[in-house]
Amino acid sequence: MSKKKRKGRRAYLDSYKKNEEGKYVYEGEVYTFEGENLRRELLRLWVLCAALLLALAAAGCSTAPGADSSAYVLLPYAANLATSLSVCWGMGRLTSGGNPIKAYVYEASVGQLPARAVGSALCSGAGLVGEGIYLFQNGTGGRTGACFLFLLLETAALILAMWIRKAVQDMKWVKR
Repeated sequence: MSKKKRKGRRAYLDSYKKNEEGKYVYEGEVYTFEGENLRRELLRLWVLCAALLLALAAAGCSTAPGADSSAYVLLPYAANLATSLSVCWGMGRLTSGGNPIKAYVYEASVGQLPARAVGSALCSGAGLVGEGIYLFQNGTGGRTGACFLFLLLETAALILAMWIRKAVQDMKWVKR
């Protein structure tokens, strides 16, 4: 009787087979980076991820009106922080995967990073809209500088997230 194929989260385990020595060896598909220098690309992506997290951390420290009391500013900010951490998690998977990278690691990192980055950008946009609504309704409350800084940092986070998306999509991987 043949072994049953796995479905779902653990399907990648079917790609591991025992060799003559009794050790498990990966025999599934792999992806190879075809660009100039994978190390340089990963470094560039990590710099972008660090800048994204720093922009969000600085925005969180802002005393902008609405950023400290309004749900329609705080909730998108919190979601943005979570999605940005998810982008960094995917970058960690990609970095630890090496070259060539196993197919299931490729799908969990390169395959999902653009969508995660878009999610972060959307949350930044929602935070900007929420702050705009708050300012329209309540004004700056004498904190114009803090308000400008918060809007600038959220805009930077949006741009950085889209830059990460583009950089990951431009990476050239070939299935082997």
